[in-house]
Amino acid sequence: MSTVKLVRASPAPALRPYVRHFQQREATVTERTVVYPISARAEQLLEFYLQDRYRVRSRVSGAIGSAARSVVVGPSTCRAVELVLLGRFDVFTVHFQPSGFHQLFGMHMSELADRCYEARAVIGPLASAMEQRLADAPTFQTRVDIATRALLRRAHALATPNAVARAANRVLLHRGTLRIPETAAGVGLSVRQFERTFQEQVGITPRLYARIVRFQAAVDARMSDAHRSWADIAHDLGYYDQMHMVHDFRQFSDDNPTRFLETFHTMPVRW
Repeated sequence: MSTVKLVRASPAPALRPYVRHFQQREATVTERTVVYPISARAEQLLEFYLQDRYRVRSRVSGAIGSAARSVVVGPSTCRAVELVLLGRFDVFTVHFQPSGFHQLFGMHMSELADRCYEARAVIGPLASAMEQRLADAPTFQTRVDIATRALLRRAHALATPNAVARAANRVLLHRGTLRIPETAAGVGLSVRQFERTFQEQVGITPRLYARIVRFQAAVDARMSDAHRSWADIAHDLGYYDQMHMVHDFRQFSDDNPTRFLETFHTMPVRW
């Protein structure tokens, strides 16, 4: 049997500069192992595995390891790993704004790019405290309240997010279609200054971040409407042409758009 229940909640107003949303995924995968591809993605995550844990396989070496009980996941720039799923999963995830994790925890985000670390090693005792409280919580809303209280204690000590953080949020909001020179000028920085600060706060350069966000937007557009043409999606997202989009798909998913999406359509469970 393979089933998935997915719920999301928006953060409290005071957390919105730092957190995009909270998510809970409850899944049962018992008939056969599901291998789920992880392409490039711009997101930064704090994830808690409250029942079985994902197994992660390297596409280069084939080595498989189990995730820690809680992990911090940085932005990914390529299709380097895949999830190997079998069991009963109860996963609570905090999805951060582009510079949200940096703002809350002060980490230089380039250290997290294409990396996944045990959360305790990154954010210390807070991870352990949240693990137990989330596991004991009876409902999704209770878990949201637990995470909100923990993160608000850090947010209340912060000043208003800086201009680069706000610009990064706009790049995400506009699906990666903003031009970087104009975005840098809009916050009063040279392109070089903007790139350096952006990489410190987000983990990757603004141009690469924007390309990955646009790639994700193309995937989401086709997943939500299977009859929509790739040419229409490419035009809507500001690609020069369809081949320009195909080039990004090959870099970020290691496949062409049609074959990459077929991977998900043939799965017994949508993750």
